[in-house]
Amino acid sequence: MFRSISTFCKIALLAGVAIGTSANAAITIAAVSGNLLGFEYTVDTLTNKIAIEETWGPVTAGNVRLQITGLTGEWDIDKVVHNDTGKTWVSFGHELLNGDGSWSDDGDGLSFAQGSSLPRHASAFSSLHVDELGTRDYLNWFGPPSVASGSFVVFEYGLRDNTGSNDPFYLIQTANVLEPESWALMIAGLGMVGATMRRSRRMTTVTA
Repeated sequence: MFRSISTFCKIALLAGVAIGTSANAAITIAAVSGNLLGFEYTVDTLTNKIAIEETWGPVTAGNVRLQITGLTGEWDIDKVVHNDTGKTWVSFGHELLNGDGSWSDDGDGLSFAQGSSLPRHASAFSSLHVDELGTRDYLNWFGPPSVASGSFVVFEYGLRDNTGSNDPFYLIQTANVLEPESWALMIAGLGMVGATMRRSRRMTTVTA
């Protein structure tokens, strides 16, 4: 089922890296909502890296919630998300919530490793909007290229919990699609812009 890090998971098992909810893993991650088709993860305590792999299908909600328990300090997250939903993703957001469901703020010690040297990268989207002010910790990747159904996107970013007082906390993931009516409006809008530009050029020529 899993296509991109399954080999890594097998190697990790042989090397003694904690997989899933093994007794050797202080950190556990569970997909508690969203109805994923597939989910697995590895925790490497030697390098402070967590690898997550998810498969989103036609029955997966556009909003998936992961519950993360036992994470303290700073960790590098590598996440592969397979899009088998039948729709194209035009943006993909991540947000942190405290254990009580409230938004994570700048004073709770929980963040996407704000101010660290850990990379923030996505293999598909070209732009990133970051909200780390006041009452929210939010990363939203958007812009071309989009993620078509049948393909996948790889994210890399950091997670940090300085105090451990947020244990457990939640990572909310939101995939946004461009609906057919939106495509129609966009195409119509581009057509109107093109027609306006052509009229403008004709008027300029006549005036000259």
